[in-house]
Amino acid sequence: MYFYSNYVQARLGEQDEALVWLRTALKRVVPLQQLCRKVIRRHSGHNLWEKVERLPVPRALKDYVLMKDVLEHKNESVV
Repeated sequence: MYFYSNYVQARLGEQDEALVWLRTALKRVVPLQQLCRKVIRRHSGHNLWEKVERLPVPRALKDYVLMKDVLEHKNESVV
């Protein structure tokens, strides 16, 4: 019976470790929107601006892929 108790405690400890790992991983989850932007930019390669401008998507999406949201904030902090 003592062996079984140790086994159960060990298994519960493993679950605690898995739970800690899962909580940590969930805190680092990258939003799907950012992942999509990264994939589109990587896939487009050279002449990104020209390729994005030709996409049949709304202007807001093009601006997001071109990272205008990030670049505008960066330019504002420089001024």
